[in-house]
Amino acid sequence: MNLFIDLDRAQLVAGPSNSGVVTQLSFKRGDVAVISATFQQMGTAGYAPVVLPAGTTLKFGLKQVGQYDGSFVVYCDVWTAPTAPGTAYTFQPSFNTTALNALLDPDGTVAGDLAQVTLMGEIAWIDSSGNETSTRTFSVVVANDVIKDNEAPVDPGAPGYYTTTQADARYVARALAGVVGLTVGQTAYTLDLTALGLAGAPRGALFNLVTPTTAEGVYGARMVSSLTTAVSLVLETDEVPNAAGCSLAYLVVP
Repeated sequence: MNLFIDLDRAQLVAGPSNSGVVTQLSFKRGDVAVISATFQQMGTAGYAPVVLPAGTTLKFGLKQVGQYDGSFVVYCDVWTAPTAPGTAYTFQPSFNTTALNALLDPDGTVAGDLAQVTLMGEIAWIDSSGNETSTRTFSVVVANDVIKDNEAPVDPGAPGYYTTTQADARYVARALAGVVGLTVGQTAYTLDLTALGLAGAPRGALFNLVTPTTAEGVYGARMVSSLTTAVSLVLETDEVPNAAGCSLAYLVVP
């Protein structure tokens, strides 16, 4: 995360060329946030980055809203000063603290987890003489994390698809496969599925047009729709078959 601080207003702003005020930041519980903060002042040509005097120390702190005398929920006073030609100070506050965890899980159970918590924050810098300056108070929303790293392994369950290498017997053993011959001039065909003993309509059906070599390039019909129930499968072609010896190979999967 990149932060920009207007030294003249002691205010978080939107960017190196944007003086719009920033009043809220967002983080995720459990993370170690890597933050770069650039101090800047407005000049005749816009913002210019400023490196604070040597010996300046910095602090980043978050507390519960309204509890100014309370304990920190998140705190970091270890910052890395920039080296030429850089201008950004870096720090890494931890959002995996006991205080923060207690706020997001107030009753100590997973069922009691909150989706997020809002805190108040401040950045302060202290020069070598001990003079301290602070930013305007800003709001920080910390969202609860989804991945806790203590979850039970996920059961992948049975695959919901069929592959030839898998040869899933649950599908193959109950699948109705066959070939229906197509008759010149006939577009509708009904297949009897009674012997399959299905409790309901199949999941679907796969079809493949089979034509004799002599009919290639001549046959104009295609299978375009089907109506499947527990006891029958109705096939419809988009045109009247115009060549003899053609068929549809089918596979019905319950």
